[in-house]
Amino acid sequence: MLKKYLKKLFSFIFEIKDYNNLTYHKNIVITFTGGLGAQIFSASIYKYLESNNYNVYGDFRYFETNELIRNKTKGISYWEWQLSEYDIEIKDFKKIRYNFLFLFFSNFKFINYANLKLNLAILSLKFIDNKSIFKKNIFTIKNIIDSELYNDLNNQYIALHMRKGDFVNVATLVIPEDFYIKLLFSINLNNKNLIILSDSKLSTETYTILKAKFNNLKVYDDNKLTPFISHVIMTNASYLICSNSQFSFSAGLLNEGIVYYPSKWSIVDSINFKNIMNDVSNFHIKFNV
Repeated sequence: MLKKYLKKLFSFIFEIKDYNNLTYHKNIVITFTGGLGAQIFSASIYKYLESNNYNVYGDFRYFETNELIRNKTKGISYWEWQLSEYDIEIKDFKKIRYNFLFLFFSNFKFINYANLKLNLAILSLKFIDNKSIFKKNIFTIKNIIDSELYNDLNNQYIALHMRKGDFVNVATLVIPEDFYIKLLFSINLNNKNLIILSDSKLSTETYTILKAKFNNLKVYDDNKLTPFISHVIMTNASYLICSNSQFSFSAGLLNEGIVYYPSKWSIVDSINFKNIMNDVSNFHIKFNV
């Protein structure tokens, strides 16, 4: 009970939840957590605000969490630092001293609120310097994938990202396989090359249905490709179909082809996703969930 109260108090004192309030606060702390998509968001926001003369620091406690504490949170993955593939390390950022009195008297404000972070991620990934860092071409992964996949990636292809595994434990909305099947059959895609990237294996029924429609169907789960490779595949797809995850969303923001994204982010809809997405020009089409 006390821990919950203190968390609310900390949020009230130190967090910014409205984009307009950024104007009044120049000392900003960006929280770094999660997998590759979340880390790309945080790093791009950090660099974007820094370029706009904010005094920016990073909060990296997530990556310093004791392994025993991590193991107590069952069913949820804890990710290691994944931006090394982009030549970005924790040491490249200014690191905040996590001390209540220091934060209070220095007037630091944290950016951790989902709506605000999503808005800033959109702004920051449009920033040309960030795009040049996080948008990698296919040649980047030539030497770390097999030749057959590399050849597939040098032709036009559709990339479909599905989340089903431990995502179930943290998400309020999980899009089922049959929904993606209906979408693929309902849109006019002449392209017969489909690459499915998923955190778990595809059902036999789904594979059989899609194999009959797409001449060249490849399915890769997390055991076969690293997050970095999957992200490069998604950002370079001619057509990208996203799941409702930060990993998908970050790839969609960097993709210059046609991007399909879910109209609903979560059941509770705590993120005002529809309004936010109206401002993203390269997300051409949304599908209703």
